[in-house]
Amino acid sequence: MTIRFQQTLTDTGFADSDVKAYDLVNFADQAITTADQPVKGFALSPAKKGDHFGVVLIGTCEAKASGAINAGDPLCTAAEGKVKKAASNAKNVFGRALTSGGDGEYIRYLKTL
Repeated sequence: MTIRFQQTLTDTGFADSDVKAYDLVNFADQAITTADQPVKGFALSPAKKGDHFGVVLIGTCEAKASGAINAGDPLCTAAEGKVKKAASNAKNVFGRALTSGGDGEYIRYLKTL
C-alpha cells in the first residue's frame, strides 16, 4: 500500500530506537506503540537507532485504525502503532480524522500541534 502524506512543518529527529516510515513518534524520537501517548509527529523515512530522520510536526498522513473512526473524530495513539478515536478523557489528542474507516482499515488524518 502506498501511504499518502503532506508535510507542512517538519523537524529533524534523532532516532532513539529503530523507526519505520510514517510511524508516529514521541518526543524522545521513538516509535509509539501504546495507547494515549504524546505525539511529536510522524516519521518521513525509516531510521535506525542513532540516525537522523525527518519528523512531520503538522501535516496529513494515513494510519491503521483501531476500532471504528469517523471523519472529524479526535485521535490518539493505540496499541501496535495504530490510531483510535480519542475518548473524552484522553490526555494526548494529536489530530483529527479526515476520512472514516473500520478496525484495521487505513484512515487519513491531520496531525496538529
